[in-house]
Amino acid sequence: MASAEFDGERVVVAVDGSEASKAALHWAVRYGRKTGATVRAVTVWRAGVPFQGGMPASEESYEQQARANLEATLGEIRTSGLEIPVEARLERGEPVTVLVEQAQQAELLVFGGKGYNPVSGMIAGSLITRSLHHAPCPVVIVGQQQGPGPH
Repeated sequence: MASAEFDGERVVVAVDGSEASKAALHWAVRYGRKTGATVRAVTVWRAGVPFQGGMPASEESYEQQARANLEATLGEIRTSGLEIPVEARLERGEPVTVLVEQAQQAELLVFGGKGYNPVSGMIAGSLITRSLHHAPCPVVIVGQQQGPGPH
C-alpha cells in the first residue's frame, strides 16, 4: 500500500466470526473512537481451512462463508451503538501473510485471544503466535473473558 493512501492512524483487526474476534473488533472500535484511528476489519479465507461451524463444500462456499462471518460481525458493531466507520476487507490467502501486509503502516494489529494455554503459558492460537514474529507494528490480544472494549 502506498503511503499516499494512508491518511492517519489505522488499527487492523483479524475477524473470523468467532466470539474472540468479535471482542477484538469491539475493542478496536472503542480504541478508534478514543484515538481517532481508522478501524479495518480483515477476514482472510482460503479453501481447505475449516470455519467456525464446519467445512464448506466448494471454494466459492469458502468465500461466501467468510463474507457472511465478516458481515455478521460488522452487523453486531453497527447495532452496538458504537458510531465509528469500520473498513471491511475480505482477502483470500495465507492468514499471517495477509494480516501482516494489511498491518503495514498500522498503529496496531488486534486479535481476539482464544484463551490461555496453561501448558505453554501463552495465549493459545498459532495464527497469533506466528503473527507476533512478523507484525510491522504492536500486536494487541483481546481476551474473551474481558468482553468487548478497552478496560
